[in-house]
Amino acid sequence: MTVPFNDGDLSYPDREPHGEVVVDHDEAFMAVCMAHFADCEGRQGWEIQNSILTRSETWGLVWRADILRPWDLQLARTDDVNRLICWGSADGIGTAFIPGCKPLVKPAVR
Repeated sequence: MTVPFNDGDLSYPDREPHGEVVVDHDEAFMAVCMAHFADCEGRQGWEIQNSILTRSETWGLVWRADILRPWDLQLARTDDVNRLICWGSADGIGTAFIPGCKPLVKPAVR
């Protein structure tokens, strides 16, 4: 499932990791997420800036990645970022693209 942005119906994780536990890398899950977004990233010239992996009781693993698109720099739009969100497990994921986010701040891994 891919959704374009958070329209108030939280059928996917929030743009920020509220109440989620930060975890270290999960190689299999990260590979599935990266493969899903690879076409978009390569085709659009997107660059992943910051990312964070958390575990949610509701959503399972959740990977959030801030991206910078070439035209964001041209328009001097660096205060807000666009965020990719991938959640679930290596067996099945959901994804979302959420515009207009504040840059991720990484808390310490627990």
